[in-house]
Amino acid sequence: MYRTPNGTKCAIGLHITDDEYRPEMEKRQIKELVLEGFLPPNHVLAEHLKLASELQESHDWAAKGLSQARDIPGHPVHQQGDSFTFISLFNSNVRDRATRHNLIYTENYE
Repeated sequence: MYRTPNGTKCAIGLHITDDEYRPEMEKRQIKELVLEGFLPPNHVLAEHLKLASELQESHDWAAKGLSQARDIPGHPVHQQGDSFTFISLFNSNVRDRATRHNLIYTENYE
């Protein structure tokens, strides 16, 4: 979701202004939003479409992994919690993508 019902935005949704946002954008990948004209070709997400798409895929991959982990008895998610597990999965996937694109990845959030 680009926006939750209470207005929380995902990393991609943060770059979609209130004027640009339409509920029918939900359940569409960022590539579709650009190709179907929801966002103009000069939009920051369109200009960095490959990166935005890969980050969206990393997010979706981690969310799916978290959902599957909850169904495994004894999985660390039951002790560590959803946030820790999601972030661990997401960071792992983003680190791999950064390496493939010769980008520097750091987990230092300061």
